[in-house]
Amino acid sequence: MIDSGTDLESFRLEVRDWLEANCPAEMRTPITRDADICWGGRQAKFTCEAQKLWLDRMGAKGWTVPEWPAEYGGGGLSTDEAKVLAAEMRRINARSFSGPRLSKSSARCTGISAGASIAMRTVPPRISVTVIRTPSPMTMLSPTRRLSKSMV
Repeated sequence: MIDSGTDLESFRLEVRDWLEANCPAEMRTPITRDADICWGGRQAKFTCEAQKLWLDRMGAKGWTVPEWPAEYGGGGLSTDEAKVLAAEMRRINARSFSGPRLSKSSARCTGISAGASIAMRTVPPRISVTVIRTPSPMTMLSPTRRLSKSMV
C-alpha cells in the first residue's frame, strides 16, 4: 500500500509500464458487441487469443479484483492505487473485466468477510482469475427472482 503522493506517482509509472508491455493491442479497442465482454468462468468463450491472454495476465497480477487482499487472489491495492490502475487502463483504452468480482462488496458473496479460512484461500483466488463467475448482486436481489422456501 502506498502512502505519499510521490509513491503514488511512482506506482503510476510502474502500472503504465506494465500495461504498455502486457496489454495486447486487440484489447485496446472499444467494446462493440457482447462477445467483447470477458466474463471468464469455467466455460469461458474468448473471441480471440488476445482476450484470453489479457485476462490471464490481469488475473495473475490480481488486477481483476485490484482491491481484494493479495492472499485472496486480489491485487492488494489501496483505493488510491486502484484508481491509478483504472485511470491508466482508461488512458490506453484497455478493456477492463466486467462483473461484480471487481468490487469489494462482492467479497461477502465469496466468503472473504466471514467464510472459513480454507474457502477464503481457495474460492476467491479462483474468482479473481475468473475460473468461477460470481452472480451479480443486482440479480440476486432482483424483485423478479423467486425465492425458494429455504431462502424465506
